[in-house]
Amino acid sequence: AGLDPEGVEEMVELLGELGRDRHRTILLATHDMDLVAQCCHRVCLLEAGRTVWQGTPPELFRQRGLLEAHHLRLPPLARLMAELAAAGCPTDPGAATVEAAKNQILPLWRERGEQP
Repeated sequence: AGLDPEGVEEMVELLGELGRDRHRTILLATHDMDLVAQCCHRVCLLEAGRTVWQGTPPELFRQRGLLEAHHLRLPPLARLMAELAAAGCPTDPGAATVEAAKNQILPLWRERGEQP
């Protein structure tokens, strides 16, 4: 709680190392959807101690109403991808990482014959 961006990055690296190098499952309780997008494979949305939804981060980010009902914000990239989808661009509004967005946007540029 209250970490600056550098502290968050260090924590994410440490959690990744712990989970990857020691074959452990890491449980993370957070309201920070940027952090969820960055390092989580599965999400359980809790309300009053009960699971009300579970799935992957992209599946969660596609459900804006559910997020709003639980006072959670879409990560900035997921917001951008949702806006592009709403404007008719064939993008996945659940994409919330740079890699996922890049994999969707670059082919669209190439289809138009443009260079990124």
